[in-house]
Amino acid sequence: MWASYFPIYSGFHTVSSPHAEACARNTMFVGELMTASSRHQGGAHVLMADGAVKRITDSIEAGNNGIGSIIEAGTGPRTPGSQSPYGLWGSLGTRAAKETISADF
Repeated sequence: MWASYFPIYSGFHTVSSPHAEACARNTMFVGELMTASSRHQGGAHVLMADGAVKRITDSIEAGNNGIGSIIEAGTGPRTPGSQSPYGLWGSLGTRAAKETISADF
């Protein structure tokens, strides 16, 4: 089902580390919060924007996912455009703060 346009099949969020619990409403297609997962134990393979495929371990630094979502009227770490509160994993999924990673992971 990878070719489906529903995010549950073709996308993910970088809020929770790979293989973390998935959160969804009553349906699998509306309001879901999915993270990367695969059938590989201990990590997941992800496709980077430059075409590289990387294995991300479950132990990647994922910051504080209890802080809540970044929202339009958010303040502090929840302000749109601020640095990701979700650690290294979160910074891999954002472009808003123009975060860069200088080391290979």
